[in-house]
Amino acid sequence: MQMGSMPAERPPFRRIAVLGLGLMGGSFARALAACASAPTVVGWSPDKRERDAAREAGALAEAPAEWEAAVEGADLVMLAMPLTATCATIAELPGHIGDGATVSDMASLKVRVAQSVHAAALTSRWVGSHPMAGGVESGFEASSQDLFRGARVWMTYDESAAEKARRVNDLWARLGATPAPIEVEEHDRVMALVSHLPQVTANALALALLESGVELDQLGPGGLGMTRLAASNPSMWRDLLENAPPELGHALRRLAATLVDLADNLEGGGGPGDVGLDDLTRLMERTGAWRTGA
Repeated sequence: MQMGSMPAERPPFRRIAVLGLGLMGGSFARALAACASAPTVVGWSPDKRERDAAREAGALAEAPAEWEAAVEGADLVMLAMPLTATCATIAELPGHIGDGATVSDMASLKVRVAQSVHAAALTSRWVGSHPMAGGVESGFEASSQDLFRGARVWMTYDESAAEKARRVNDLWARLGATPAPIEVEEHDRVMALVSHLPQVTANALALALLESGVELDQLGPGGLGMTRLAASNPSMWRDLLENAPPELGHALRRLAATLVDLADNLEGGGGPGDVGLDDLTRLMERTGAWRTGA
């Protein structure tokens, strides 16, 4: 079902403020605007060009120059900013939003956000959201109304916010996403493995290729696919890696140990019946079965 053909049901929120209009926030605003019975969407970005572009694209009804004006009267405030900026804004929200407003965010780490929410006395009004969607490009020009279609959205919240979570869950489902609950600490542990580990691994692989004199146009589909994440925004990732849970370091050391073992096996011979290559073959069979679900 296309966005524009959604049933004209009453939306779970009447007025939504989106703070941050890059890839994630811009896509959220576009998707909301494309819904039947769309809520009023107000957006803000520190970059005037993004505010103007979002208005021109029809994603926003309003785009004030100050975020404080954007959240006025909103019954949902969605923060789509880097982690540190998200936490700083949460600290200032209580004096600018209505008593019944719901607060959500798209930060890809939640422990620090939850701490900021608690400090701001917003625990009963916060529903953390983390869509497993994105890309290496940034800015509103990279956004798409279909970015979240089919994506899992991790949702984390306190039991006191259960009713607000139901409404946020409904909203994500209307955008074609699949919401799923998760605890705050478990969310960050999983993200260290499924998001942060692939990112820094792609950077390490790209560095090995770069320092070996490989040119980008020499890569085939496999090399291009495995190094795609190496083009991600460094400043955004620095913000995340500074707050990464210890599982990331543990996983990197396990990966490094595996790579050392592989190097030892490859350097140990290569003739018929070589034990090292037998080990490598078994590793490839095991991981291949995991990847294909066999």
